[in-house]
Amino acid sequence: MSEKTIVEMVKEKEKKRISEVVRKIYSLVGYDTFMVFGPTGSGKTSFALWLAHQFADSRLKVYYIDSERNLSKIPKHENIEYVYTPVFDELYNYVRNLPKAHLYILDSIGTPVLAAYAESSMYEKGTMLLKMVTMMNYLKIATYRYKAIALITNQPVSPYGKEKVSEEDLRPVGAKSLYLCKVIWRTRIVTTTPSETLCEITTWRDRRYGRGKKIANIRITDRGVEVRLLV
Repeated sequence: MSEKTIVEMVKEKEKKRISEVVRKIYSLVGYDTFMVFGPTGSGKTSFALWLAHQFADSRLKVYYIDSERNLSKIPKHENIEYVYTPVFDELYNYVRNLPKAHLYILDSIGTPVLAAYAESSMYEKGTMLLKMVTMMNYLKIATYRYKAIALITNQPVSPYGKEKVSEEDLRPVGAKSLYLCKVIWRTRIVTTTPSETLCEITTWRDRRYGRGKKIANIRITDRGVEVRLLV
């Protein structure tokens, strides 16, 4: 594993041994946090795991925090440190004490927060939302401190009882915490069959591309995941 930051490797001669995907993600996000959100089955975890291996295969350290265990296969790579917990307080402590890495993945933040929120008292509900903001801030601080990148997966809010659903109604869970993400992308299912699911990633909030720019196509089959970046 390289001890240099992504910034140093991109600028120096070592850029030849890091993948084109790593360089592209760095060009899109910089060393900062970005979020990918969407409904269940739309490719969020598939994209996160694919990206983890892109970094790991380039000898970059990945710290993968899993709160849902939606992975078809637990990552076993010498450059990926994988931890799993569905318990919100344990998840909070993991994020609070992040080790040095090149890529952090929190997959996902929305489900554990919503689960803890649902069983909390009125007073505790406010605390839960503040903790979500704090977790996002810990990730942002880590990207600054270690010149790293952080990917957070999330779910859209549920527009209960609304006949007409707007773009804002389908925003990610998190309210104020979203402002701590430099870039937010959205996944959606394009087509699905018993043997294949095709998804796409588009921008939802992106300073460079605005909203609605297609970023990537995702193809999920029994043989694995294929991702093609389009920018």
